[in-house]
Amino acid sequence: MLWLPSTKQKPDFRIEFPSPLLVELVDGEDFLFRLIGAFDVVVRVQGEEVVCFKIHPGFMTDFASVPRFLWSILPPIGKYAKAAVLHDALYRFQVFSRKVCDYLFLLAMEACRVPFWERYALYWGVRIGGWVVFNKYGKKTPTDGKFEIL
Repeated sequence: MLWLPSTKQKPDFRIEFPSPLLVELVDGEDFLFRLIGAFDVVVRVQGEEVVCFKIHPGFMTDFASVPRFLWSILPPIGKYAKAAVLHDALYRFQVFSRKVCDYLFLLAMEACRVPFWERYALYWGVRIGGWVVFNKYGKKTPTDGKFEIL
């Protein structure tokens, strides 16, 4: 089981992004992007690889789902872009609880060296409002070959 902030002892978690994030803007859409290359994410605990996510080309993302009136402070694309794509995939395919998805988002932003205030503003944003999107997808969203856990 993944460690969550409420437990007593925090293990050494690391998230790595061994592949580049390659996207293209989807024609006719306001702010929607499509992966054009596979995007891998590796989660390590105590230095051991625990899980590897592979998000395949064709996966759609809007990066960080920040309300437009906040874009001057927290734009949808920033240092946290890779973390946002991971979070979008975790929410879409729901292989973990929402709490775990949000915690992995926080760890991924830390790996991307997102400043503390941005990291926690985005994290608390998804903790408070993410239930709407998480519930929209439901637990039965098919991966359509666009997401794997290796």
